[in-house]
Amino acid sequence: MKNIAFFILLILSVNFLSADQSVIRNTSDVSPQDIIRAVETVKRDSLAAKTDFSEFIRDMEKIEGLFNLYRNRETGEVFLEIRPEQLEREYLCTVTRQSGDAYMFDASAQLWNFLFFFQRINKRIQLVEKNLKFRASEPAMQKAVQNSISNSIIASAKLSCQPDAETGALLIDASEIFLKDLMNVENSTGSRQRKFSFDKENSYFGDLRSFPINTEIEVILHFRNSDDFYIYTLPDSRSMLHRYHYSLLEIGGNDYRPRLADDRIGFFTTSYQDYTDLMTESPYVRYINRWHLKKQEPGKKLSKPVEPIVFWLENTIPERYRPAVKKGILAWNEAFEAIGFRDAIEVKEMPEQADWDPADARYNTIRWMIQPGSGYAVGPSHVNPYTGQIYDADVRISVDFLRHFFREYDELIEPKGWMEQLKSTESTGEREMDPRLEQVSQSEWMGQQLSWGYSVLVNRNLISSGRVNLDDFVDEGVTDLVMHEVGHTLGLRHNFKSSSVYTTEQLQDEAFTRKNGIVGSIMDYTPINLAPVAGRQGAFFQGRPGPWDKWVISYGYSEFGEQEEENLAAIASRCAEPLLDYGTDEDTYGLSSRGPDPLCSMFDMSSEPIRYYQDRIDIAREIWAEMLDKFEQDGNSYQKLLLVFAQGLSEYRTAAHNISKYIGGLYLHRDHIGDPDGRPPFEVVTAADQRAALLLLRDNILAQDAFYFPPELLNKLVYEKMEVFTNGYW
Repeated sequence: MKNIAFFILLILSVNFLSADQSVIRNTSDVSPQDIIRAVETVKRDSLAAKTDFSEFIRDMEKIEGLFNLYRNRETGEVFLEIRPEQLEREYLCTVTRQSGDAYMFDASAQLWNFLFFFQRINKRIQLVEKNLKFRASEPAMQKAVQNSISNSIIASAKLSCQPDAETGALLIDASEIFLKDLMNVENSTGSRQRKFSFDKENSYFGDLRSFPINTEIEVILHFRNSDDFYIYTLPDSRSMLHRYHYSLLEIGGNDYRPRLADDRIGFFTTSYQDYTDLMTESPYVRYINRWHLKKQEPGKKLSKPVEPIVFWLENTIPERYRPAVKKGILAWNEAFEAIGFRDAIEVKEMPEQADWDPADARYNTIRWMIQPGSGYAVGPSHVNPYTGQIYDADVRISVDFLRHFFREYDELIEPKGWMEQLKSTESTGEREMDPRLEQVSQSEWMGQQLSWGYSVLVNRNLISSGRVNLDDFVDEGVTDLVMHEVGHTLGLRHNFKSSSVYTTEQLQDEAFTRKNGIVGSIMDYTPINLAPVAGRQGAFFQGRPGPWDKWVISYGYSEFGEQEEENLAAIASRCAEPLLDYGTDEDTYGLSSRGPDPLCSMFDMSSEPIRYYQDRIDIAREIWAEMLDKFEQDGNSYQKLLLVFAQGLSEYRTAAHNISKYIGGLYLHRDHIGDPDGRPPFEVVTAADQRAALLLLRDNILAQDAFYFPPELLNKLVYEKMEVFTNGYW
């Protein structure tokens, strides 16, 4: 009976196949469900060729705006209207993942923004991404570029009915454009040996909105698999739902002026190859990514901007932490005031019953998300691909970084070697190599540092004595984290050299650190500033933009008028000043040993890193020597001792990795020829420093008794005895 039904469907489908001359060539790979869908598609296409536009949309809900949408409430179908004047016209598309599985795919992730246009080819409408990597403004070369460089079709759909008789508007099935695996979940999960397949039948549209300059489309996509593996964040590992948000935006015209990038200055860039003039050393044009800030009163030394940068605190942020988050955002106004902008950044709170979606590209948000077992944060932004103008930014913070305070280190049941962790940061995956997406996570490191700092404070009786307020300590850590991520949304890259600008003595001076901070830039990955054993305690956190941050903001956002080129060159030429030293991701390579500059490292501090690493090792030894007295409390689990012990080992790990860069190392500089006090690109680390680093490794890491621990301590280091969620078992 199954075969009979199959061939009946096959005959029926062939009878309908006429308009587009489609033919089923090989039935061996065709399922009955495929035939049913083919029949339905051909029927619909056949009717579409005859159906009047107004008749087709009758009884549908109309959502008017930039692109009109029509929703059939009974069937869930959604149709997109394209007016004749909208064909071949350029628009921006931004894609945000609102929710994933919280294991492989996180929530609130800005994924993609691109320039596109719709074009009609016979009976199909194609959504085409325009290739902006190669450009020319000279007419002849512009034609050559167009003839030589291809665009890319992102998706396409057949016309759903006849064009509107009055307006000529075209209608297409929006599911053919948006109910697709455009974010390559199938490929991504396949590379993780957890292959999920897109299931269109169980995917559908969510909230739909359209406004004069933007159209907002939400889709819920279903992915399924039949393999036998377990993902602990899913109730059933065979089924995974993702929610995506598409913003289709009109490119607004304004007087924004792109600003050329400079390799001495740490901005993200928008780049292309320019074929307008062939008599240049480099084909590349690079613009910095920045917001469009203009003074309301250009003649005044201090003026409000015409349009401030507004961040919304999403209503997912607990009220307990909102003041600290707000403080971290507004802290950047200090850097903007230095160049004449008052209140360049504003903060508002999203109402509990807001009538807008945080993924709407018109709103910049600070968002709390759940990513069990992970503590990272990111601060990406969307930019106009022509100019580098930032138009949308969303900071998302995994709340699990705060759990590092009280976390029981579940992963120690199945501990990973630290070399394996280092290896994982060297891969070339998206999160690892894109500096805006923090694989070696600032927030995860901050969480570990909060936990480690808390243990040190407890061990030194600073909390019990009232000398340190725990709530203030946590809030300062949250503020620092938010400042770092907001810095990314302003266009700033990492600066992993900024932690080497102050001496050990300055870092132990509370008055100095409260005034100047503890590093040259909030854009570094900075440890908590903990006093050495028997040393003085300075400020724990940075708490404000550093000299490097203000320098970069001045390059990106100062108003110069006609003297822009000369003023920018003068600002960039200051790069050799000690407080403005700069090294970023491609100089550091994460925790890889490929980064040769020992001053360009994550998780270090002071202008004397060798002394700093010895101090941190000594702090670990201090805690280990006293931990049974300070942390072995009646009624507590012995798991706490394992947690504190592991925190000390992490200090050894960081020291062992970073200090090894001194041996055979090179200091890297970005100076240009003729810069004041200019330095050569490479300077060899002195023999004395190389020997000092080798001695530190010999005495603290490689010595025979370096990791000797008494049995009475080792016999009390035990992992969690209760069940925990892990990826593979309870």
